[in-house]
Amino acid sequence: MMMPALVVLAIGACARSISSPGAEEADPNLKQLFEVLLADRVNVVDGFPAGDYVVVVTDSIAFCQSKDDCLTTRSDLEGIETFAAEPNGLRERLISENQSSKPLAISDRRARLISAPELRRIFSGKGWWEEFYRLYPKSRGYLEFGKPVFSNDGNHALVYLSHVCGGLCGSAWLYHLEKRNQRWQIAGAKMVWIS
Repeated sequence: MMMPALVVLAIGACARSISSPGAEEADPNLKQLFEVLLADRVNVVDGFPAGDYVVVVTDSIAFCQSKDDCLTTRSDLEGIETFAAEPNGLRERLISENQSSKPLAISDRRARLISAPELRRIFSGKGWWEEFYRLYPKSRGYLEFGKPVFSNDGNHALVYLSHVCGGLCGSAWLYHLEKRNQRWQIAGAKMVWIS
């Protein structure tokens, strides 16, 4: 099974960690954005295990320069077609803001938080996914977010998200969200990779 090694490579290389227990509480705007994305991933059906929550890595993912370093590179994101309503420069801002890992303040009933070092520990032993699901028995796998970026008017956001649930079970997405009637809504999503 080739994918577990690739997953560990991605975790080890991309999710460079800064411990986030002391991360500031998310502002209401950011909190609402994460709620929308968590609801989308908890409710996804295709190929993901049944469960009531997802495990969320508390540090943002950092995009790397080459596939030797992790699963998602800057050029992967640059190569994805822009969303129809994506403001100019927002993609470049997303790439720029995610050159290093940052603590994320996520608080939601559908999320169980884990640090990047703890996730690496689970996958560095002999247990791999069996150990993960022993510790998180009703989860739908784990999520890693990039740091969200917002348009100058505050009405658009781009967020990178990967959702992994097994050796050959996972995908990464670039989400475009729009604020309508003071609420974030998913305006579009484009797949970055799938396993």
